[in-house]
Amino acid sequence: MRGLIWTVAGISALLIIVLFILLGYLLIQRTIESRRNKRVKQYKAQFVEHWLLYLLEGVDPPEGGLPQKREAYVAIDDVFYHYCFSISDHLPRKRVRWFVENYMVDFYKKKLLSSRWDERLNALHRITDLQLQMFVDDVRSMLRREDKVYTEAEYVQMYVIMAKFDVYDSYAYLQNPQVSLNVFHYTTILNEAAPRIFNKVITHFNTSPLQLKLAIIDVIGLKKQVTYIDVLETNLQSDDEEIRIRSLKAIDQIGFVKEASIYAAFAQSDRWPERLMAARIFLHIPNDWVIDALFDLLRDPSWWVRKRAAETLSQKHGGTSLLQDVINQDTDPYAIDQARAILARQVETGT
Repeated sequence: MRGLIWTVAGISALLIIVLFILLGYLLIQRTIESRRNKRVKQYKAQFVEHWLLYLLEGVDPPEGGLPQKREAYVAIDDVFYHYCFSISDHLPRKRVRWFVENYMVDFYKKKLLSSRWDERLNALHRITDLQLQMFVDDVRSMLRREDKVYTEAEYVQMYVIMAKFDVYDSYAYLQNPQVSLNVFHYTTILNEAAPRIFNKVITHFNTSPLQLKLAIIDVIGLKKQVTYIDVLETNLQSDDEEIRIRSLKAIDQIGFVKEASIYAAFAQSDRWPERLMAARIFLHIPNDWVIDALFDLLRDPSWWVRKRAAETLSQKHGGTSLLQDVINQDTDPYAIDQARAILARQVETGT
């Protein structure tokens, strides 16, 4: 029994010692990090105005401010990143790229090779946002490494870089990614993709994974790319409900239809989201039959559909009179209520 007590006591003492060692290590690391941050702030306070003059006016970088130590690199990187986002002129970004290429290549390469995932991801975002195309080969090498596994966020950002800088094999990574990608991931990548890469993705739409298809549709709508209206209208024949609904949404975002007649069927769909989107898209169709379709949608079982149908009617030529006719002549109480609500809102807002 006594031996057991001594064993427990010994283990407890050892654990306490280990905890103290870990605590000491963490305190030392925190102190080192605090001092580094202080030096970064001191550097920025001393040289930030010089760097802004360099970015905005092309004044030569301050000689005393050229990076010698890591803190200076970190400070310059931070200044470049934050101020380039608040400056719309392309010249500051061009000056950033020149300076990086001449003074900071090793700094970013070390970050890409760091054992810390957050350091690597930070460098990848800088490459994207500051348009540092000179690091494309480094990113490609990272993707080709078989002895290294990266985080999901890193793979997504590497794919963004490949697509943004029009790298020829970008499409292969989108078709067969090294990690599972969802619609948001694909949308993030395609939003940055060079036109040639996006066109290639469109060309292979039918053979793409479902998540990629949905992202393609979303990006076409977000960017209002009327060039691809044929792709969207073709998708309306899809057996996949989500593809149809997202395509309808994208068409509404673009605000243009090519084949007006194909939308009539969606007003009769047994899926209320499709009827809702039809009510939205009818705003962009000048044909007379649309008015009758909207009257029918005013009697829809779904409140959302009725509301949107009334809003679309109100924006048509003579919309106020059309809604007043509903109030005076229709027998459906829901249609009358919705028409009254839209007219009351018009009076309230003065529209």
